[in-house]
Amino acid sequence: MNLVWRTPELTLTFALDDGPVRLTTGTEPGSQPLVEVSALGYGRSPGTNRHVDTILGRRLRYVTHEDAGSTLRIVQEDADTGLRVTSVFEAGAGVRAWSEASLTRPGELVLDFLSSLVIGLDSVDADLYSAANDWMAENRWSVQPLRAGGVPQIVRDPHYPVSKSRHAVTSTGSWSTGERLPVGVLVGTSYALGWQIEHNGPWHYELGENRRGGYLLLSGPTSQEHQWTVRLTADEPFATVPVSLVTGTDRDSVFAALTRQRRAVRKRRPVDDRMPVIFNDYMNTLMGDPTTEKLLPLIDAAAEVGADYFCIDAGWYAERDWWSTVGAWQPSTTRFPGGLGEVIDRIHQRGMVPGLWLEPEVIGVDAPIARELPDDAFLTRQGIRVAEHGRYLLDLRSPLARQHLDDTVDRLVADFGIGFFKFDNNTMTGPGTDKGGTSLGHGLLEHQRALLDWLDACRRGIRNC
Repeated sequence: MNLVWRTPELTLTFALDDGPVRLTTGTEPGSQPLVEVSALGYGRSPGTNRHVDTILGRRLRYVTHEDAGSTLRIVQEDADTGLRVTSVFEAGAGVRAWSEASLTRPGELVLDFLSSLVIGLDSVDADLYSAANDWMAENRWSVQPLRAGGVPQIVRDPHYPVSKSRHAVTSTGSWSTGERLPVGVLVGTSYALGWQIEHNGPWHYELGENRRGGYLLLSGPTSQEHQWTVRLTADEPFATVPVSLVTGTDRDSVFAALTRQRRAVRKRRPVDDRMPVIFNDYMNTLMGDPTTEKLLPLIDAAAEVGADYFCIDAGWYAERDWWSTVGAWQPSTTRFPGGLGEVIDRIHQRGMVPGLWLEPEVIGVDAPIARELPDDAFLTRQGIRVAEHGRYLLDLRSPLARQHLDDTVDRLVADFGIGFFKFDNNTMTGPGTDKGGTSLGHGLLEHQRALLDWLDACRRGIRNC
């Protein structure tokens, strides 16, 4: 039995019988399960570094599905453990997908991997387009045959094992684009598809070969790559990070579909329709050293050329070298003899909206507020604050950390009429936090999700944000 689900730009066919649910790029359903999931006590067979061939993934069976037009939910269960996994699909220019896991009965299962989406491939004889990334060398796209990477040509014979290798791309820590972009495009002789992993923290994707073709697997944090596990119970479900999948006829049509998908999933605000011009004083200008004397002529010049917003970047809060003392976000008195308000007033007078730079997630190790806030407000490992590059990192799961940021934003808006914030992040978290008894990777996942929740709350609470 097959389930065919159509979106405006995509048709997905799922095989629902003869084992776990499968999704493939070809006309035949293939053998690759839609969901790969492993837990302590339930690993892989055969054992490899790959995240496929999971015992639990192979044991899942179709239960039901719900087609709400623009959303599809496919439910599978493993009768022995009570594991239930729901694969969720949202229609866009392509499809957005994630997995939701829970238990149907008392007990617990410690997951160490759960895929967001796995799709079977007709063949791995294809070209992979991917991008390396760095601060000063962004978006370095390249193309290589998948066979030239981690997917060697091995004889497909029942008497020989299938390939145990993979082409894996992974990002660790809190910089989701620190070294690689969470985006890829694969073009074969019979298909062309693209994907993106939509997470502000760790992620992983891999491609590999099996006896019936190959697979593409997309996920958030994993145990093997990111020290991630989570305890699953009937009352404590878990949802993976979302991913997007698009298809096309060739490379360019896939990239075009990815662009349409990003526009479809993005939350638009009224200000986006105006497309305002924003001048920021950092790059190749003040470079983190603002003063009243330097800013006033810049403000006038920006207004003359038609800027709508003027953002004062780093340094506005510092009396001296500021890297390890940030966190209180109070205006400097030495940089602005007439007060920061004098500069902000000039921005208003010239008909522009004033903005300020903030790095909300950090507190400098030498900042007085670092001693005022308790350890619970910070990311910790084994009870010790995580310190990187002269900064502690706030844990946005903590009500105290969140209150500190709420108070900061509210004060700056009330005191100066700030209408724009440029949020930065110059410090990496490492693998995460084990505070509260979580795994390091799951602590980081919870923090990153709490950070997004705080940003959403800022948008709801501040007009036009």
